[in-house]
Amino acid sequence: MSRRAYAERVVAAPTGAEQAEDTAKAMAYVRAHLREEFTDDDVREAWEWRAAIDTGRLGPYMVTLDHTAVLALCRGHRLVSGLAVVEAEIRSSARVPALCLVAAGLEHPGVAAYAGALPGLEFLPLDFAGAAAVEQLAAAWMKWPCVHAVCAAASDGVEGQILTARPEADDGTGVWAVDIGQP
Repeated sequence: MSRRAYAERVVAAPTGAEQAEDTAKAMAYVRAHLREEFTDDDVREAWEWRAAIDTGRLGPYMVTLDHTAVLALCRGHRLVSGLAVVEAEIRSSARVPALCLVAAGLEHPGVAAYAGALPGLEFLPLDFAGAAAVEQLAAAWMKWPCVHAVCAAASDGVEGQILTARPEADDGTGVWAVDIGQP
């Protein structure tokens, strides 16, 4: 999310009714398509998890899902599903880079349709500058499914975290990898 989009989102603070509606929509979608036994306790735990990610951070930050986190979300991972609901409720967005969505879709066809229906996710395109950065990292040492997430987490001067089931893949990149564990 750009700084302008972040500022617009902060200024256009939603009403309590709008927040409740967004939360209800996100929870209904998760229950219908991703995790039938999703509960209010799962959302509370996701709030705590989100707060733990935030601890010690100042200013705007971004949470980026790599391909393993997108797969976990679509397989009903309790905390990642909860995070999608929390992001919708606070009118924030966890970011999903295009290449991460492609990598997840190659492993589990249909991922884009599921992820695209969640209001708490923002999908990041791959422009020329991003493609050049991805190419350099992939050519140097990093596997291509991870590279776009690293570039997104390090972009725009905004501190970012990558949610991942494989934090070791992000070692040496300078970004904070948050281990989500296995679904």
